[in-house]
Amino acid sequence: MSRLLLPLLISAGLAYGGLYVYYGMALENALDDRIGELGMRDLDLQGIDYSLLAPLQTRATVTADVRYHGAEASMSVRVDGHPLFTEDMRLSLDGLQSLRLRMGPE
Repeated sequence: MSRLLLPLLISAGLAYGGLYVYYGMALENALDDRIGELGMRDLDLQGIDYSLLAPLQTRATVTADVRYHGAEASMSVRVDGHPLFTEDMRLSLDGLQSLRLRMGPE
């Protein structure tokens, strides 16, 4: 029994790891496109943060870190849909979590 269980657990872990990475890459691309559509091309997406179970859900809230010249902000973004399982994925800004301003040269 344990000979069968260990490879099964390893395979499931690798499959979920791939789904987790794909979810993050698809969200980054979708957020970049959405930022461009809104006319904020100077806004640079630094990264996103999402929960461990977000790739298994069709509705999630992620945190996007963005930068505009010397200002950095963390925004809460609501994701309706899934980049792999649904064709229609909507991204909507939930709110601004933090704003950091830098004075002087970068």
